Amino acid sequence: MLLAFGVLLLTSSVLSENDKIDTIYKAIKDIIGFDRNELTELSKTSTAIALGKQDPIPKSDLQKRHREFVKAAKSLPPDARRFMFTLMLSGLIPEWREPSLFRSWNGLESKFRGKISKDSCAKLLKKFPGIAKYKLCSA
Repeated sequence: MLLAFGVLLLTSSVLSENDKIDTIYKAIKDIIGFDRNELTELSKTSTAIALGKQDPIPKSDLQKRHREFVKAAKSLPPDARRFMFTLMLSGLIPEWREPSLFRSWNGLESKFRGKISKDSCAKLLKKFPGIAKYKLCSA
């Protein structure tokens, strides 16, 4: 009986962990447009480039979209830029246990809610309109 309870507890903790990281992936899909498979592919490509196993300029639609994201995010004010790159990295490298990366949307939201200025929020909403439904900031 105790063993069965332990297995159920372990299973629920694993499932809740997946639910948490899934909230990050859903936000990335809504805000940036990348799904979980695309993030995995970007992560593999970045690792291969860093290890010298792939050309630094792959010619794929996914890489083009990633470059467009980076360009748009870099053009944002520092507070909004920090949020966008933290969101993206939290989905790209979910296994990292860095304090600056988040395992759930709630964690990320609590870190940035009220920290993005109105001016920055207006620019963020203009570049990434999908964030409006999350009501992270107000312009």
